[in-house]
Amino acid sequence: MHRLYVAVSINIIAISVIMLVLSLTMIHSAELSIISASFLMLGIVMLPIGLGMESSTEKLLRLKAQGFEQLMRRVLEEFLVFDKKPIFCPSSICNTTSILIPLGRANIRVNKIANRLITLLDDKVALMLDIPGMKELAKLIRRTNDISEINDNMNDIISSILMLSSNISVSIEGADYVVSVNDIRISISEDLGPYDSFILIIGGILSEQLEKKMSVKSIERNGRSMKIVFSEV
Repeated sequence: MHRLYVAVSINIIAISVIMLVLSLTMIHSAELSIISASFLMLGIVMLPIGLGMESSTEKLLRLKAQGFEQLMRRVLEEFLVFDKKPIFCPSSICNTTSILIPLGRANIRVNKIANRLITLLDDKVALMLDIPGMKELAKLIRRTNDISEINDNMNDIISSILMLSSNISVSIEGADYVVSVNDIRISISEDLGPYDSFILIIGGILSEQLEKKMSVKSIERNGRSMKIVFSEV
């Protein structure tokens, strides 16, 4: 969607409707009615074009997301960790919001996670990678344990700012956090599983809000809806 075209077309439609109503009811000007109707048709034609048009910024972001997912495939293939669930580490624990991919056990146990490609997480060796876009999104995240604030913040970022879904909700079931996503507007990479960019962004936001290390417990997909269960590590 090209936001500039959509904004311009909506304004043209609104102004044209107002002028058309005034010309027919108060001014009684045939010329103004014709002009208003013409601009109304222009706005109606522009709106679907704007909705279907991809801006240069959106193209660049899509290419960056594709590049990240290609990198993830190479990493998962190289280290043979397709079956390992990602662990989300907030910036309050790691230096930046990160995903940690467990590789195996270590002979020592550490309390502080070093910001390195291969790092130690408690008594585990793990790969440490940045989540795409989280440095920018971190400025918008409110750190809270209140479930209603978590819902509001998640919806604001995912639906309103990123425009990736029309509805997203977070609930607590026992010790787990369940994220339900409806009307997903992008394709999800089935072969990447929990390492798809969309899922990583959701996990990163949730981990950052709660300031806790979180892990993906399960993912259920049903058409354009998805249910992701996270648990604290």
